[in-house]
Amino acid sequence: LLDASAPRAAWNDFEAALRRDPSDQRALDGLLEAGAAAGRSADTVALLRELAAPADRVAAQVALSHYLASTGAIQEAVGVALAAAERHP
Repeated sequence: LLDASAPRAAWNDFEAALRRDPSDQRALDGLLEAGAAAGRSADTVALLRELAAPADRVAAQVALSHYLASTGAIQEAVGVALAAAERHP
């Protein structure tokens, strides 16, 4: 039987990993999955916004765009993706 707290614990682990290295693609991917599984959408978006704020953090910006799209915030997701593409053609 899967422990119901596993996604929450995983989210916390991915958050810690991303605070050490915001460009860690595996941790970004894991955060997206754990955020959805743990029901932590608002926390996931907030963390991704924080990680994506510096202009050079393209991986976090792309992850934010993907996550926003997965939550139905399509226009915002496109805006984030376009802004990232403009900064890093």
